[in-house]
Amino acid sequence: MNNLQVKLRLPYCLRSVLPVLIIVLSVLSCGEDDGKKKDYTFKDQDAQGKIAGNNWTYASGKFRYSDDGESIYITLYNATEDPVCATSATAFIDISFPAEPGLQEIANPGFPPVVVLLHELTVDTGAGPYMGVGKKGAVEILTITDTEVTGRMDVRESNNTSVNGNFSVSFCPEI
Repeated sequence: MNNLQVKLRLPYCLRSVLPVLIIVLSVLSCGEDDGKKKDYTFKDQDAQGKIAGNNWTYASGKFRYSDDGESIYITLYNATEDPVCATSATAFIDISFPAEPGLQEIANPGFPPVVVLLHELTVDTGAGPYMGVGKKGAVEILTITDTEVTGRMDVRESNNTSVNGNFSVSFCPEI
C-alpha cells in the first residue's frame, strides 16, 4: 500500500510544481529580443540622407495634431524659412505617428501606425514629382509637448532614398 501512495503522490506533486515551473520559464524567456533582428539603427546626428538620389539634410520642421487628437503629423524640411509654417521647400518628409512618445517600426509601408512619405519636387518621375514611401526602418518620438516634438528616424525606401538621424519640430496649427 505504501508503494501505491508514493505513486499517487508523485503526480500530485508534479501538478502543484508544474504551474510554478511554467511561470518561471515564461518570465525567463520574455525579453526585448524576440528572435528577429531589428531593421533599424539610429545615428546620433541631424536627420540626413538622400531623397530620389539627391542629398537631403534636415533644417527645420513643424507638427500638428490630427482632428481627433490621436495622431501627430510631422513635416521635416531641408530649408529654413521664417515662419516655418509657411515654408516652400522642394524636398521634405511627412510623418504620421500616434500622438504619444514611442518607437514604431515600419511594418506595413504606407499604413498606420507610422507612415513616412519622402518628397522631392524637383525630380520628375514621368508621373509627376517624386514621392517615396518608407518601406524599412523605424521612427521614434522621444518627447511631445504643446510646442515641440523631438524624435529620430532611420527610414529607407530604396538605395536612392534613405534618411537617418534626429529632429526637433515646432507646433504649427496648420500644415
